Amino acid sequence: MILLYTSYVTFQNGLLSALPFFLNWIFANACGFLADYFISNGKLSRAVVRKSFTAVWMVGPTVALTALAYNGCNSKLALIYLCMGHMLGGAAYSGFNINTVELAPNYAGTLRGITSTIANTNGFSAPALIGYITNGNVCLTVKTIYCPMKHLIILQQDLKHWKIVFLIAAGMYLGGGIVFIVFGRTETQPWNTYWEMEQKHLDTEKSSYKNEIKMK
Repeated sequence: MILLYTSYVTFQNGLLSALPFFLNWIFANACGFLADYFISNGKLSRAVVRKSFTAVWMVGPTVALTALAYNGCNSKLALIYLCMGHMLGGAAYSGFNINTVELAPNYAGTLRGITSTIANTNGFSAPALIGYITNGNVCLTVKTIYCPMKHLIILQQDLKHWKIVFLIAAGMYLGGGIVFIVFGRTETQPWNTYWEMEQKHLDTEKSSYKNEIKMK
């Protein structure tokens, strides 16, 4: 009985854990088609498209995480918030995520490497921060489950400190989105083809030198 219950819980956990990512994949592809349609048909400028989808990426997870912070113990609502937030996060692939290719196609890989390195510092800093906020802040709960042990006493971290974690995450989404919407550009930068600029400068100098010789 315990083995069957454990298998069911594992299957359910895997299914629910995959659901946000599955929704994110669907929404990301839909956003990609929409972005291409708007740009290729001249409906919207490239800058407007990138910033609009970045705004969706910003607002969705920000609202979802804020709602999650004040959700309490409602597990069904928590799952809905997580799914909706992660799904709307798929808009990033049609927003700021593709921007490095537009800024400098010749250096897109380098730019992507730099930005990803900075972004992935959250991979080790976030768990450390969460541990610092939540560590030692626990409360006792008694749960009844369908198994020979009818009641389990479980130590759980309290909602007060997890609320802080969710609000910090929401603030990071909001801040990052605002920065791109205000300062983001989609025009190819001059340094993408710096050698052409150097050649143009040399040609100008040669032309000036020839004119000076003629004048003499």
